[in-house]
Amino acid sequence: MNNLKLNEEINDKANIAEAYDNLGNIYWSQGNYPEALKNHFASLKIDKETGRKEGILTSYCNIGNVYKAQGKYSDALRYYIDALKEYTKSGNKNGIAAISNNIGTVYEAQGNYSDALKNYFDALKINIETGNKSFESINLSNIGEIYFKLKKYNDAYQYQNRGLSLAKEIGFWK
Repeated sequence: MNNLKLNEEINDKANIAEAYDNLGNIYWSQGNYPEALKNHFASLKIDKETGRKEGILTSYCNIGNVYKAQGKYSDALRYYIDALKEYTKSGNKNGIAAISNNIGTVYEAQGNYSDALKNYFDALKINIETGNKSFESINLSNIGEIYFKLKKYNDAYQYQNRGLSLAKEIGFWK
């Protein structure tokens, strides 16, 4: 809280917005979703007023995370899709991959496995292209999980095994 008050005293809008997002993430991790949303929306408002694109994207993702944790999937998708549009406009491949994965997790939670797979494969393609092996291993495992739910056990095994092997290779899994 001291960080927020100090930044408010000196009117440092960017750091005020970041402080609100940080507070929102703390509340989210504690399961206090109303306070998490209050802080993330405060951050989003400041970032929109100041035109700070990266902050807006962070808030969109964080708000989506809170809604997803609450099981409010249509709200989560709305914010994730807004983030995806902005990441796509800016050409931020890492952002596109991360948010595509998040969108996939929402579709998976809804039981919409075809859209989940589409998003996981989109993220996987980008992560392979950019060499982001830690997220590539997560994508592979997520795809394997979907195939397992679809009772496509050979495919599930192949993807889970590739994900685990890659995770071990990079020290992500011991």
